[in-house]
Amino acid sequence: MTYKDFNKKALNFYLSRANSAFFTFSIDHSELMFILTNDRIPLFRRLESNWTLLLKEDEGIPQYFGLIALQCYAGTRMEDDEVISERVYNARLLQVLQLEGIDVQSLYKDGNSDNPAQELIWCAAREYLLKIHGLRLKIPEPRVFSRRYVQFPISQILLNTEDLKQFTVFFAEHLIADENIPYQLFREMLLRWIPGRVTARCVRVLSDEDKREKCLEQVFNYYQRWDGNIYKKDDPNKNAQNITVKHADSKGRILLSVFDGHPEFIFDNESIDPHQVLQLKNYFYFHKGVLLFNPIPDYDDDFEDSRLLIKSDCEYYILISRSYDQNLFSYLECCCLSKTYFPSGAWLFRFKVDDHIPYCLRKYFYLINPAQLHSGIKLNRTNAFLKGFGPSIEYDRLFRVIYNSHPVIYNPETAETGKYIVRTNDYRDVIFYIEDSPKEIFITSSNKGWNLFNLSVSDAPGMEGCLIKSFPSGKIHPVREWINIQTSSSFNIKNQQSNILLRILQNAGIQKYKNKGCT
Repeated sequence: MTYKDFNKKALNFYLSRANSAFFTFSIDHSELMFILTNDRIPLFRRLESNWTLLLKEDEGIPQYFGLIALQCYAGTRMEDDEVISERVYNARLLQVLQLEGIDVQSLYKDGNSDNPAQELIWCAAREYLLKIHGLRLKIPEPRVFSRRYVQFPISQILLNTEDLKQFTVFFAEHLIADENIPYQLFREMLLRWIPGRVTARCVRVLSDEDKREKCLEQVFNYYQRWDGNIYKKDDPNKNAQNITVKHADSKGRILLSVFDGHPEFIFDNESIDPHQVLQLKNYFYFHKGVLLFNPIPDYDDDFEDSRLLIKSDCEYYILISRSYDQNLFSYLECCCLSKTYFPSGAWLFRFKVDDHIPYCLRKYFYLINPAQLHSGIKLNRTNAFLKGFGPSIEYDRLFRVIYNSHPVIYNPETAETGKYIVRTNDYRDVIFYIEDSPKEIFITSSNKGWNLFNLSVSDAPGMEGCLIKSFPSGKIHPVREWINIQTSSSFNIKNQQSNILLRILQNAGIQKYKNKGCT
């Protein structure tokens, strides 16, 4: 492996770990071997001198990421010596670089004590990551005298892979996989959980005031990659091999579908008895005795159980047991738009709030809404949108859009196909895709379908399966003509409820398109 290849792989590895704006260069043995794809560190001749040259870009990538990875790995190895000092670190670094006998100070300075290569490289990396990728690297400011050059890699001796696995117990107890939780709330919950639940090494690293916040951010990023596996040790201070692995149960969230004012609760693709909604076995409840339902984007009548409510000009639903919170219940009963009582003792309230959220509800709302995608034409229920009709991005604070590993000025109408990352300072990344129009699928005609004038099955149909045939006039687009026929008030139908097609249209709320002047 050439140094250029290693440098690119190191950068890609670090970027793959960054699922939010938080970033660290920490690296342990297993991670370095993953980058190298073997058990040996090659001798990179390029690192024998002239470190300042690593500031130059090759194919748009600065060449110092490989060196930084090895410097941070040397810091990890230094812990094996149980002594953290400048002298011990320098010995480990030369050993990792296979440059024993070379004056490490000459490498750090590269012939310039006023602007030494070591400081230029680390400060340039911090600037590059923020400018190009919207990532925040926390490192010490340049200084003179003690630990001037080694302070940067030592600042990245944080939690290792085995340390991070301990926190999967916390994830399983307090969170669900793929939850978009704000960092500050995550941090508060984590700090309450940590005492007595982690190894002595974790306690030592977390007790370092200069590293504490970086470690918490590191755990936040690790959570974004959590696949539901729980790694639990019988004794947290025993070796890593003594680990029990199991998978957290997750079948999604409870959904609420409201049609003509009638609520239906759905879980795991099945309708559930309203009396049992607050008592499901093996379901992770965010709050005891209350369910908060946020509207699901693009699905007007569907809502999802959530930890917090999103502040917006929309309607919400709360299912609550009267005994859970009397103040909240009294407010909802007084100010709701509608309510439904269930014999189990639970009430379902529909309500809205203005800019001033009442005190009894504040803890149930996001302080800052997560970045949200609106409008656009979705190709499916995933975040894939049709080229030319991308989503608009709604976020109250500064955010960056990353495309092809570079920041871009995003325009939903002109965005090219590919993966887009919306990066903020408070939440995990929001990812969406712009895709070309699906290829046209030709369906063989069966010569039988709907006659849209008399709504009967015909051998000369106006609509056949998923195909819509234009009528002879040719003056109106066939889709518009089909909608006109289905929604026209002048079209008299004696018994609409007996007509399967019309029942489907009514259930889909087709009338709203007429009211909005759909074209």
